[in-house]
Amino acid sequence: NSQIVTVSPQQLVLGIANAWGGRGDPVKALYLDQAQLSQAWARMTKVGLAPRGFGFWSLADEGKPERGDGPPVFLAQELSKIVNSELPVGGEEEGR
Repeated sequence: NSQIVTVSPQQLVLGIANAWGGRGDPVKALYLDQAQLSQAWARMTKVGLAPRGFGFWSLADEGKPERGDGPPVFLAQELSKIVNSELPVGGEEEGR
């Protein structure tokens, strides 16, 4: 049995992984960097589809390097800036 469930964007929280994600074969968790998240948020907002926000796991991995050898990733801080429109959008006008 299948059932359609309707959810408005304001009821949706997008779940992503912080720096530990985006690895493996197959990749088991989506990892997007700050620029990708910022651009996606701006585009969703522009067309009226911005979700309620983001959720991520795991807090224990906050500040760990991106994909093991990159700069440290503080996703909570980055997401807060994105949803509060404090970051410039990756090369696009926000249109707000």
